[in-house]
Amino acid sequence: MKKEVYDIIVCGAGPAGAEFARYVTENSKYSVLVLDRTDKIGYPAKSTAGTTKEFLDEFKIPKSVYVSKLNSAVIQGPNETSTHPYDGYVLDFAKFKKFLVNEAIKNGAKIIIKADVTKPIIENNKITGVEYTKNGKIYSTYGRIIVDATGPSAVLAKELGLVKFTSNEHLVGIEYEMNNLKLEQQDAMIFKFDRNLAPGGYSWIFSTGKNKARVGICWVSEFFKAERGKGSQIEHLNHWIKTDNRLKSGKILETHGGDAFYELVKQKSTDNFLAIGDSASCIHPTTGEGIRPGLYSSMFAAKTAIEALDRKDTSASQLKKYDKKWNETIGKNRKLILFATKKLYELSNKQYDKFVANTGKLDSETVKRFMNYQTTLKDALKLYPFFS
Repeated sequence: MKKEVYDIIVCGAGPAGAEFARYVTENSKYSVLVLDRTDKIGYPAKSTAGTTKEFLDEFKIPKSVYVSKLNSAVIQGPNETSTHPYDGYVLDFAKFKKFLVNEAIKNGAKIIIKADVTKPIIENNKITGVEYTKNGKIYSTYGRIIVDATGPSAVLAKELGLVKFTSNEHLVGIEYEMNNLKLEQQDAMIFKFDRNLAPGGYSWIFSTGKNKARVGICWVSEFFKAERGKGSQIEHLNHWIKTDNRLKSGKILETHGGDAFYELVKQKSTDNFLAIGDSASCIHPTTGEGIRPGLYSSMFAAKTAIEALDRKDTSASQLKKYDKKWNETIGKNRKLILFATKKLYELSNKQYDKFVANTGKLDSETVKRFMNYQTTLKDALKLYPFFS
C-alpha cells in the first residue's frame, strides 16, 4: 500500500498546534494534517487565558473570543498590594482554540480527532511519521516535518530525547469559574503570593465580568513538598475562598485543572522535527502564562518549516533556525527568569510583602521588560528583598 505523506503533521490541536497549522496554511500551499486526541475541538477548557491586547492584535484574534477587558495588574502579598496599568483581555479558551482550528481547516488543513499519538516512526535514525490510535485501531502516517504540540506530555519530544521534564519543574494548578463575588477591582488580574495559601507557588483572581472571575491556585510540586505543605490544591483553594471577603460569597460554576513544565529546553528541533508550546516548555514560569509564548513559538516554528520545505531541506541544521529565533527573543533571558522564579517561591511572607512593595516602585520600562520576558539581572536586583 502506498504511504500517505503530508508536508507537515501537527500532533495536538491546542493553541500552539492550531496556530502552527493556521500560519502554515495561510502562508503556503503545503499540506498539513492535524491529529488531536480529544473528541471535541476546544476542550478541555483548562486555561485562565489572560493576555495582552497587543498580542491579540498581532495574531488577529477576533473579539468574539474575548470574555472580559483587563485594565490593571495587581500584585499582592499577605499585607501589601501594588497596582500597574495593564491593557489586556481574558479569553473564552474553548472558543479561542476552535477559532484557530477552524481557520486552519478553512485554509486547507485536515484534522483527525480522537487520534491519540503514541510514538514517532523512526527510519534511518530520523523521525518520518507517527503512530496513533483511533477507536482502538493503530494507524501510521508520514510527514516531511513532524510537529509535537501534545502539551506537557511531549509524546514525541521525550522519545527523541529533546526534553526530560521532572517533578522539580512541574507546575500544577486548579481554578474555579465563579460568580457572585465581591471584587474591589472589576477589571483586574490579581496575583497573590502567600505561603499560607499556596506554599511553593501563587494564587490568582482574573476578572471575567462584574463580580465574576477565574480564581485559582498553582504550585511547583517539589517546592510544595519542600515547604512541608499539607493537603490538596482543592483544599488550599477552598480555604482561600472561605477566608477572603472578596470570594467567600462566590458560587462555583466550573472547575479547570492543568499543568506545565518550565524547564530550560536547550534544543526544540532536530531532523524533520519541531517541538512547540508546552511540549517545548515555553510557559512563563513566574506568571504561568502559556498562550502568548506558545503562539510565538508556533509562529517562529511555522516560518522555519515553510522556509525548510521551500529549500527542500528539513535537516536539523536548517530547522535549528527556530531555536535561534526563540533564543534571541522570548527565551533570551530564560535562565535568569527561571532562577528568579525559584527564588520567588522560596520567600517568606514577610519577604513577599517586601517583594510586592518593591514591584510598586518599578518604572514602566522595567514592568514592560518583565511582561515581555526580557527581565534583566538589574531588574531582579530591584525586586528581591534580600538585595534591596
